Amino acid sequence: MQAASEQFNILRERMTEKLNCAPEELVAIANYGDEAMPSLIELDQALTRYMRERENMGPVNLRAEAESETLQTQIDALQKKR
Repeated sequence: MQAASEQFNILRERMTEKLNCAPEELVAIANYGDEAMPSLIELDQALTRYMRERENMGPVNLRAEAESETLQTQIDALQKKR
């Protein structure tokens, strides 16, 4: 019983860390409403697919938006000078 409780707490922490929300909030976030929840197998397959797709994207440049704005400012300045 103690091992199951510890495992539950570990899973809860991982969910909170990865999804930035408490497990109780997941149904509302998933926006299922009155629809039947997918089976555990379907959810596992979807999660695996999404994780694989994310990995295939490669690294994400978190500064891309700021870099784009800086470059656009430089372009605008060069066009004014021209």
